[in-house]
Amino acid sequence: MIIVEIKRNQQQDIISFCVKGHANYAPQGEDIVCAAVSVLTQTAAMGLIRNLGLDPQVDIKDGYLGCLLPVPLEEEVRKSANLILEVMLTGLKEIAKVHPGNLKIID
Repeated sequence: MIIVEIKRNQQQDIISFCVKGHANYAPQGEDIVCAAVSVLTQTAAMGLIRNLGLDPQVDIKDGYLGCLLPVPLEEEVRKSANLILEVMLTGLKEIAKVHPGNLKIID
């Protein structure tokens, strides 16, 4: 099972996310749940870097992706980061609805 942990600050902004494990929905290379989670989370991390110019701490290994945003962030950048990360979370929640035995979200 893939477990996604979302961490928020007191203002409920996402300040980090961590993805651990494998979906085990299908054999490696054919697992659409794993692929979907990877695409959403890696795209969010790249969006923070390439579109917002942020330098988050990103760690990617087999079965693991961690992303920690820098602090503090200017208000406009924070709003844009929130949008990117909340859209990522929306996609993950939809996957978890269809595949609850393969993806768990802790928010």
